[in-house]
Amino acid sequence: LEAEGLAKTLAIPLFFKKNLIGALAIYTKDPKRTFTDEDVEIAHLLAASTATGLTNSRLYAEALAQQDLHRHLLDAIGDGVIIGWPNGRYEMNPRAREILGVGEFETLAELRLAFDVKDPMSGESIAPGAYPLDRALKGERTEGHYFVTRPGTGDRRDLEVTAAPVPGADGGVAAGVMTIHDVTDLLASEREREQ
Repeated sequence: LEAEGLAKTLAIPLFFKKNLIGALAIYTKDPKRTFTDEDVEIAHLLAASTATGLTNSRLYAEALAQQDLHRHLLDAIGDGVIIGWPNGRYEMNPRAREILGVGEFETLAELRLAFDVKDPMSGESIAPGAYPLDRALKGERTEGHYFVTRPGTGDRRDLEVTAAPVPGADGGVAAGVMTIHDVTDLLASEREREQ
């Protein structure tokens, strides 16, 4: 301290949830200066604010890292995955886009309109609101076989679909997750073997 010409120091620890994360040090070069109770109180307020800012910064960096991990995990999964939120947003991995033959859309409603989901036994279209992901967003878990006709090419893709709700902290549904496994080639080879 003396080498820097500093005469006195007021140091306040920085805590987050009872964990020491650093220290706030206030220096004076005036050897006659004393730190008053008001100085100490202001230093404590500044320390609390600094600890909050540091913690928020760390938590934000962790949240960004989690988003990056989430994206890499979705991209690495061999089956299609679509995640839908109650507010109409959705996210899908590249494999889901490939299976369905669609690009990116702004909302889940636009995605639903991009292709027709049908029951393989009856050939009937699944009614809006009864899609597996819609049902997951209502709190239901579903499994089933469906087929879709790709927009543009008209190719039929046979799918095994599983959908489930993701519970939120409040006990409601935070999101719905649907996995899509393309069984088109498997069914075609089974038909060939039967003939």
